[in-house]
Amino acid sequence: MIRAPKVPDSLVSAGDENRLVLFAGAGLSSGLVDVDNTITFQRLPNWSQLVVDLLSRAHEEKQLSTGERRQLLAAIKQGKHLFASETVRQRMGERLFKEVLRDIFRNPKLRPTVRHELISDIPFSAIITTNYDKLIESANTGVLPPTYTFDDGPQIISALAKNQFFVLKAHGDIDQERVILTERDYRDLVYR
Repeated sequence: MIRAPKVPDSLVSAGDENRLVLFAGAGLSSGLVDVDNTITFQRLPNWSQLVVDLLSRAHEEKQLSTGERRQLLAAIKQGKHLFASETVRQRMGERLFKEVLRDIFRNPKLRPTVRHELISDIPFSAIITTNYDKLIESANTGVLPPTYTFDDGPQIISALAKNQFFVLKAHGDIDQERVILTERDYRDLVYR
């Protein structure tokens, strides 16, 4: 028999007082999904795997040689994700880079996971996520919640002042095609 964990009183109070915020990383969008009453596993890449997927696509498109791909894979293993993603973005060009991201994160087969559905039942005042996909938003039944990014400071402040639920995409949103993934992206964000 599986026993439900006891929810701390302080967490219940935070929900009741509209002070409960969820931070969700990339693992949220991979998991079990219900497609036509059949439970299957859906995988979306974490940061490392996303950069590897971009490298593979650039190699397939003849934008990277086998040797360059091997060197960039070694860089990823050394934790140099920003360097590898910046290099592959430059080699692919903006059009192909954005196309690959859309192929991954706007795939029409993507569905909210069981975790997304559970989260939509909890009274969060906001959700902050590094995910580019639209699964958090689409799990909410009824009206889609407002979604903001790093470019939307005034709207975020307004939503907070009015206690309105929103989703903050800390690294960007695939529909806006401006995502934070490379060295240049972080530099542009900090020094704009």
